[in-house]
Amino acid sequence: MKRMANTDIGYTADQIDALLKSGSLERLGMGSRRACYRLPGVDLCVKCYRSDEEIAEGKYPGDKHNIPLSSSVVREIRRCRLDGKRNTCCQEYEYWKELRDRLPEDLMSVFPTTMEKLFVPSRGWCVVEELVTDADGTPTQLFADVWRNLTDGPARCRLLDRFRYLADDLVRHAVRFFDPQNILVQKCKGGELRLRITDFEPISRVAVPIEKFFPTLIRHKIRRRFGRYLDQFVGAYANDSPISISFCVNDAYAQHLAVVIASVLVNNPNSRFVFHVLHRDISKESQACVKELECMYPHCEVRFHEIDSSRFDRFKIPPELEHVTQETYYRYILPDVLGHEDRTIYSDVDVLCVGDLRPLWEINMQGALIAAVSEGAAGDFKKDLLNMKGSDPYFYAGLLVMDLAALRNGHYPQKLMENTLQLADKLIWPDQDVINITMRGRILQLSSEWDGINVRYSPFRKGIVIWHFPGLLLKPWCNIWKNTTWPIYLKYLLRSPYRRNATRFVLGHIKGFFFFKYTKKQVTRYLVCGIRVWKKSTTHRACGQDGVAGGNK
Repeated sequence: MKRMANTDIGYTADQIDALLKSGSLERLGMGSRRACYRLPGVDLCVKCYRSDEEIAEGKYPGDKHNIPLSSSVVREIRRCRLDGKRNTCCQEYEYWKELRDRLPEDLMSVFPTTMEKLFVPSRGWCVVEELVTDADGTPTQLFADVWRNLTDGPARCRLLDRFRYLADDLVRHAVRFFDPQNILVQKCKGGELRLRITDFEPISRVAVPIEKFFPTLIRHKIRRRFGRYLDQFVGAYANDSPISISFCVNDAYAQHLAVVIASVLVNNPNSRFVFHVLHRDISKESQACVKELECMYPHCEVRFHEIDSSRFDRFKIPPELEHVTQETYYRYILPDVLGHEDRTIYSDVDVLCVGDLRPLWEINMQGALIAAVSEGAAGDFKKDLLNMKGSDPYFYAGLLVMDLAALRNGHYPQKLMENTLQLADKLIWPDQDVINITMRGRILQLSSEWDGINVRYSPFRKGIVIWHFPGLLLKPWCNIWKNTTWPIYLKYLLRSPYRRNATRFVLGHIKGFFFFKYTKKQVTRYLVCGIRVWKKSTTHRACGQDGVAGGNK
């Protein structure tokens, strides 16, 4: 294979190969497939596919868990190194040359001013391009990060206007760049801010191979992507106080957690959010995947709080509640974990948001400790079993607006834990019963629009802001043939970092039309074409995404 060298960049392919092998180059960053290195003595960098040694570093280099790359990614790296047509570096270079010939100078200045591809023996095809840094030599930051950190209102507006102008130019010239979240802000001398694009993959990002021959399709896609991204900024920072939402889950529910968060963010583009996740075993890989939501939706922040599970080992869960885990008790300690916040909305993850949450967040608590939705007639039955007297309804604890300051001042985390131990023999739903008993008379009743637990799901029903899917067979990920809740789940799965699982999700439901197995109350049932053909008793707890739920009922 012919090696390419360019004296304009000051390095030959052999010199770059020697530097890469020596390990002396400063690594500026590394994605799942490619790495970027600074070349010494010049304002250039080299981008190339990972070496075999870097593949061994795992998905997140430097992470102590050393999560390995998937086998498909490793195969792609090794195949694309030498294949000039599939190699992303070659694709970027060829498209950069095309843009250089047809774009006006002011728009072309957004892209690297210098670019050349080289074949390096140890890495295959690479690209050497301009190193974009700030005036002080530090790496440039993403647009979302710079915009968040700006305290000057007019400066924010000017930067946002430049982003809009850039989007309009890209649409006008049908430039195949579809990742607005990758746009950088370069801080130049004198405080000037410039928008730059250094990471664009013009072919691998195109869903339809022939799309590049239809500029109208390209313009529509750019307009839709950038418009959706900009909508998350407009109004999102008008109120400096973000809406706080908390979850208590385990690793098996990481995907469902991401889907719930995505449903909130899609339907609330004009509000800022901070999501708190209390857990004991969510892996670093799952955490990183969920935190990708911060890049997809810049008006949110996701924070993980690891809990010492030994504090809850003494709490028992009835054996008939196979799907309930220890995490169901973590909501007790939200006032202590979120010591810097005065209010939060707690939610299970077997829900989906389809409307505006701002009215719920700003609700007048009227001196109540929490606000919740009544369970209606089913709640009256539970009151009788618990021997709860009085006219106060029995409330569902899967969605709570919590006055954290009042709960802290009243030492309610400690009271809830003490009552869980004292009332262990009479509890039906351990955490929910304890919350109703301990806070009786201090719970504000919410309207049913904030939790559709008492309403059968229908995509045509209006007036429900949060749909709740109680019971195993109604959950969207349950593949039983009569399940009708999975299409709306699929809608938000495709808008989450777990969208790669969408095909498997749909195939699972297709399979469920013909064969389905589930465990409930320690009895496993087998269905063929919707007809139960076999059942047997079992003593093990249900696990996996068909039965496990970190504190979800």
